[in-house]
Amino acid sequence: MSSNPDPPFASGPPGFVEQRLFVRKKVDTPLPIELLPGKEVWLHDLGEGGLSVSGSSRLELGTATFLTFHFPGSNSMIEAAGVVAWCGSSGRVGVRFTRIKPDSSAALKRWLKSGIPQPSNVAAKAADRSPELASLVSRAESEIAELLADLASSALREDAALKLIAERMARLTRATGAAIAWREDSGVICRASAGNAPDVGVKLNVDAGLTGECYRTGNIVSLADSDADQRVEADVCRQLQFRSLLIVPVVAAEEVVGVAEVFSP
Repeated sequence: MSSNPDPPFASGPPGFVEQRLFVRKKVDTPLPIELLPGKEVWLHDLGEGGLSVSGSSRLELGTATFLTFHFPGSNSMIEAAGVVAWCGSSGRVGVRFTRIKPDSSAALKRWLKSGIPQPSNVAAKAADRSPELASLVSRAESEIAELLADLASSALREDAALKLIAERMARLTRATGAAIAWREDSGVICRASAGNAPDVGVKLNVDAGLTGECYRTGNIVSLADSDADQRVEADVCRQLQFRSLLIVPVVAAEEVVGVAEVFSP
């Protein structure tokens, strides 16, 4: 490996809000690794399903990789094959493992568990720090349980069930519109809509924009004020009658297959 890997990129734009869908753990300092022969990048975080890196040149989605590097903070060696699953606008790249050696997987699991409090302790500390947050979590759990009960008892067909979920999304977030879309043969298609939102059957553009960012990265993406956020065109948002939005990934078998969105003026 060369002694001068590509420089790390800066983090996302100010105001960008994201949350990883799967548990990842950041390395203490960016670690240079070889992603492809002669292609050295910086490792930022690791999880059981993959890792994220940054470098000065863009990688194409679907690029096959093979990684061999010393595990951070130990003498363990990580050997895994992967594929480029997403590419962020800041130069960050996500790699999903397609194959990893058993001893590498075991070392990775040990590292992920090290220094992490038990879930019960985490919840208790969160409740102590923010009673309001604990109340919101409790309310959300109750609302989800109610929705699941309604779906189970109503025996709705798929389209009707999705519409009910979209309507409940809008109500719970006090939004004026909500939509659910997922991947089909022709692309990512809106399957359910409530209020001021894309119509059912509309094909969403997941190659760009905030919806695309959520779909490609598996991160939750939010927009607080379209008039003050350079990621979007304020005039377009006004024409579509929304000023803020929240987008979350729809996941099946640990793979992003769609998005769910809520909109507010």
